[in-house]
Amino acid sequence: MLRSTSVKNDQWKPVKLLARQTLDSSIISSSSSSSGELVAVLTSTHLNVFSNRELVEKVSLNNGKRVCVIDKTSTIFALTNEKLFSYNYWGKVRWHSANVNDESHLSVSEDGENIILTKEKNLCILNRFGDIISQFDFDSKILSVKQVENKIIILLENTIKIFENFKEVREIKAMSCEKLSCSEDSIMAIYADRISSLSYSGNELWSRVELVNHFNFSNKGIKHVYVKDFNTLISQDRNGELQWEYLSRENFDGVKVINSGHMIGLYSNQAFHVIDKEGNQAWSYQAREKIINVLFSNHGGDIILVSESRIHWFQNEGFLRLEIEDALNSVENLFKKVSI
Repeated sequence: MLRSTSVKNDQWKPVKLLARQTLDSSIISSSSSSSGELVAVLTSTHLNVFSNRELVEKVSLNNGKRVCVIDKTSTIFALTNEKLFSYNYWGKVRWHSANVNDESHLSVSEDGENIILTKEKNLCILNRFGDIISQFDFDSKILSVKQVENKIIILLENTIKIFENFKEVREIKAMSCEKLSCSEDSIMAIYADRISSLSYSGNELWSRVELVNHFNFSNKGIKHVYVKDFNTLISQDRNGELQWEYLSRENFDGVKVINSGHMIGLYSNQAFHVIDKEGNQAWSYQAREKIINVLFSNHGGDIILVSESRIHWFQNEGFLRLEIEDALNSVENLFKKVSI
């Protein structure tokens, strides 16, 4: 076991650091395939493509903002201040779009078929080949854009607009809303001092005065995980009822939740912590430089930690074994019910 790794729950052993790669400039953004075999890392000077933890391509790219890996189309998208680039998994350019600026937002559908770019008050929808499908102009600046199934959710200044199948179906007033997080059946509007849960029909389901950061949906929107007051990790159900909380002396810089909700990764400065589904710390790691992102892959069996200049690959073998045991127990219980 590494001296920089501390396992708090023996059931999660072993945790193995498989590889660590150092890059020659500061990391800005990172993304991985669902299997974890491919990792794309955007630095201040390059797009770096890793395959099975080995650097296979290094593409010169300046003014980068965000990188996104899409499994189903085997595509890497890299957004800069001037262009959106579409690359294949080997870092070769397929196409690019120049309809962006330094405040543009990018949203790519899960299947990679619809790519949305914003530029001030304009929203442009492209297909996987870079061809324009639709364009929309709004009365105010676009602050963010999300895609969920066939819906597009757009946050404007004081308004949320909802599109279905590229047609506007609803407008919701949202004065001073700063951020949105979206699941299959609800929207979480995040303000400076409160959160509000909204249905896609525009009804407010509940609202609460609270300082919220790093909001995550899991379990298809049934579970919410977020940071309250900078240093308290909260898990609640879809109705806002508290399930558990995890308090720290340090402020959290980021939180990621696996889709099942059974594992949470949170980081604070140089420290990374894995929290189980009951809100208990499973293991932790000291990266020795500031952590900026965490990626889950292989159903949580692998964890990719991204710090200022390094990529750290972990095999989370204990967690994967626990998940398999839970699945087998569920199947066994189901067989018992059927046999009765």
